[in-house]
Amino acid sequence: MVAFLLQEAGVRCTERRIGLVALCRARLLASKERRTLSFGCRLRFLTSTMPRGDAHGGAGKTFEPLRGKHTATLVWLHGLGDTADGWSSAVPELRLSSTRVILPTADTVPVTLNFGTRMPAWADIYSLSENAREDREGILRSVSRILKIVEEECTNEGVRPERIFLGGFSQGGAIALQAYLRSERDLGGFAGLSTWLALRNEVFAAVPKSRRKGRIALWHGDQDEIVNYHWGVHSAELLRQNLAPGFEVSFRTVQGLGHAVDREEFAELRKTLQEWTRVEQ
Repeated sequence: MVAFLLQEAGVRCTERRIGLVALCRARLLASKERRTLSFGCRLRFLTSTMPRGDAHGGAGKTFEPLRGKHTATLVWLHGLGDTADGWSSAVPELRLSSTRVILPTADTVPVTLNFGTRMPAWADIYSLSENAREDREGILRSVSRILKIVEEECTNEGVRPERIFLGGFSQGGAIALQAYLRSERDLGGFAGLSTWLALRNEVFAAVPKSRRKGRIALWHGDQDEIVNYHWGVHSAELLRQNLAPGFEVSFRTVQGLGHAVDREEFAELRKTLQEWTRVEQ
């Protein structure tokens, strides 16, 4: 995973200069306490990249199982300033059998928080405050793209809705969570790292009344300096309070972790996704 290989000192220098350009990319803190992640060596044995893009006409990467047609789909969204490349090397390490993994790449747009610098972003970001104004139009535009992928996986690929899973890191997680909640279909689950609930004043009214159950798994570092840890906790509380009782919402605190991903967290994510995507006997 390209972003995991960034050296901590270099990333911090970039963050001070241009805010979130590198800050919201998935990365691993290189410290004595946290082991580095190394991906990519198993790529040719576990997955193939085919077709190009997000498999449905957009930019990104798609990973197919080597044997047989996929019976499950994971759509995973990167963070601000990143691309599908930032997560592509992690796909083999997830070890998901019979699963197509789609990594869309966001459009390149100006980001207000970064002084109008153009970069891959799912929506504009105005401030890091929990109560900041949100780019509703941009958020819903990206949500529509993800729901289009979901619909085509169901109608064109024959994947059952309960076998389709959404997830993402940071801003990508916020968009994927919106898509998961707003989908007319009973999707299999959502997994998010260092993310938050966007459009919280309207999103619950947009959840279809037919959606009575679901699975939401969240991980968040308690030292997150960008998406504040308490913001993540509050998001989980809102989900539990406002969704139907059939929705399972789990929130896992990762001690000592900032806005990054570490080996322990990734291992838990892998285990969760493996359980969700396991082929039914």
